Amino acid sequence: MEIVFVIAMTLLGGCVQGVAGMGFGLTTVPVFIWFFGPIDGVVMGNILGLVNSITLGVMLRRDINWPIVGLFVAAQTPAIIITILLLSVLPLKSLEITIGLLMLVMVAAAVFSFKLPRVYGKKPVFFFAALAGALSAAVAQSGPAVTAYAQTSRWGQKQFSASMQPIFAAMNLVVVPTKYLTGMAGASGELSWSIVGILVLAVLVGNFVSIPLRQIVKSTWARNLAIFLGGVGAVRVLWHAFSL
Repeated sequence: MEIVFVIAMTLLGGCVQGVAGMGFGLTTVPVFIWFFGPIDGVVMGNILGLVNSITLGVMLRRDINWPIVGLFVAAQTPAIIITILLLSVLPLKSLEITIGLLMLVMVAAAVFSFKLPRVYGKKPVFFFAALAGALSAAVAQSGPAVTAYAQTSRWGQKQFSASMQPIFAAMNLVVVPTKYLTGMAGASGELSWSIVGILVLAVLVGNFVSIPLRQIVKSTWARNLAIFLGGVGAVRVLWHAFSL
């Protein structure tokens, strides 16, 4: 029954990101950490986040702002590699506490990003992109950092939702192989190809279900649901870490 819950939350995560443009990691990663553990749970979030972003990117390709995507990729890539190398030397309990705290920070960032002042130029792009890359590597939850940039630059929802997908995909294309090369994957023994395949299918179903949902569900509703689930999940991760 546990895997059924994981599948259901994965499907929901695909729907949420399809409607809001972000939120897959907030919705699913706490569940993945509960089922796979702190290391492989984040890796699973990265793997499925890659599938999710590629699928939605193809669907929304006409509205992608490629110059901004290029700037993000240039800044986020080195931040990803540095973060993974730093995390690879942390003890398991310290890693789980760090992940839980970062997840809470991401929830707070998603809540308060709308209050940030407007910014201009390329420097803010590089700052938020590097932050997003580091958070993708650490907790597979870069959406709030990118949302913060979107709010400060007054980026429209339609172009934001589309442009986030190749940015997220590029992140995970770096994160996943780097984690395997550094030994930060496969620790739980639960990360089998059969489970990955089932969850990939759940992501795809969620993405396609989101197409009609965009016409009837406001993006803010989907975003708020992701924030709530992310907050609950972060508290649960911290509770487990401190109870060890």
